[in-house]
Amino acid sequence: MQNSDKFEDMRDRLQEFSARLEKRRAQLASRPHHKTNQHMGHLVEFEKEHQALTKRMDQTDASVWEQMGKTYRADLNGLMNRFDKWVRYVDEEYKQTS
Repeated sequence: MQNSDKFEDMRDRLQEFSARLEKRRAQLASRPHHKTNQHMGHLVEFEKEHQALTKRMDQTDASVWEQMGKTYRADLNGLMNRFDKWVRYVDEEYKQTS
């Protein structure tokens, strides 16, 4: 059951991250800016990485989850850290041009 719990924890984190991506998409769409298209392009890349990680997780057999779970956790943490850094950058850019 512990492997399942870890899988479910990762699943929850992926869903939370998906919600954050959707929220950021709505924020970008509601704030016109001369770099909105560029920012949307970056957001699409984050969404693609999220989808790829979700797909890899879904295709992982339970028997190897213990090994792969650590890799997926590191991948998700890296993705979320890059996203957070990008969000701070974009927010700062909006503040400077407002």
